[in-house]
Amino acid sequence: MTDFHYGKAEYGDRSIQSAIERNELSENDAKIILEFVGELVALQGISLSRRNNLIFSLVFWRRFLPQYRDATMTDLVQAIGDARIAKNQRGEPYKQNTLHDHITLIKRFYTWLIENQYTHVSVTPAGIKRIKPPPVQRVTHSPDEILTKAEINKMVKTTKNPMYRAVVCMLYEGGFRAKEIGTLTWSQVSFDQYGLAVRTDLKTRIPRYIRLIKSKKYLNAWKRIYPGNPSGKNLVFLNNDGNPLSHNVLSRQVRIIGQQSGIMKKVTLHIFRHSRITHLIKMGVREDVIKLMMWGSTDTEMLQTYSHISNKDISEIVRQMEGIKLKPLTEDRTLAPRQCKYCWEINPPMFNYCGKCGRELKRPDGSNDKKKEEKLFP
Repeated sequence: MTDFHYGKAEYGDRSIQSAIERNELSENDAKIILEFVGELVALQGISLSRRNNLIFSLVFWRRFLPQYRDATMTDLVQAIGDARIAKNQRGEPYKQNTLHDHITLIKRFYTWLIENQYTHVSVTPAGIKRIKPPPVQRVTHSPDEILTKAEINKMVKTTKNPMYRAVVCMLYEGGFRAKEIGTLTWSQVSFDQYGLAVRTDLKTRIPRYIRLIKSKKYLNAWKRIYPGNPSGKNLVFLNNDGNPLSHNVLSRQVRIIGQQSGIMKKVTLHIFRHSRITHLIKMGVREDVIKLMMWGSTDTEMLQTYSHISNKDISEIVRQMEGIKLKPLTEDRTLAPRQCKYCWEINPPMFNYCGKCGRELKRPDGSNDKKKEEKLFP
């Protein structure tokens, strides 16, 4: 059994066994943990990666607690206080959202222990209810961390691997989550004369329709050399051995591409989604359209998490309100697709000649682009 994030079931089991060998976990603790996560797998159908994450977190909590059956309410309160000021393996405080997840889980776990009469008599539902995890931090990236269109362009141009060129382009243009890319199958992709469409409902189970224009050429280039049959339930993206990509491999490769491109920012898989949504907001795309594109629903409240408006943007808005006009700036068109005026083929921004009819393409301003070959996206 494999999974994109934590590929094998034994990862969680190995974490338990290692903790037992270090005397950080008892056999009884291990039995209770496996019973708890086993019930969630059976009754709620949680994923393998979710199962493993729950195990990792419950092993983590035994750093602060005595054996789960023996811990008193005082022990639990003290443990939560200790966890709030603890340091991770890098010697840094745990992030607010990490603490939120850990504390939310330990509350849920002890509620389950109470229901199964596995706890000390002092641990009560009322006591568990009084424990408050820190609120979720909605905005986790600053405007300075968002990738610019020029940086996206540089990354697509830098990598010479056809598959990763398609991956980088699609991560940005489609605002894909990492797992959506890593588990994408050819049956989810449909090509037409203007681009391609992808349908996914992976995380939310809400169908999401994603229209891509710029990514078509890159995915087609990868499809032509795909090591197998590019159809049906076969995965679109594979590792060098022809096996499914893992989150770690994909994350490491994208980070390397960022470094090779000379980008000083921290390049993560999720920053492409943050950047795309931020750019769509700045472009004035309607909020309901962005919600449908990125979440498949207009009811989501997640848009605030991705709105990375900078001080410069605020200044511009206020100037416009007061009627102050600045000298017009040339619009950044480095990521704009280029449509052939002869055969109407949609070409990627980096193309100087049409990939279908071979005729010279013009820039959006009508000139040729011979001196701008290094640019890929407007």
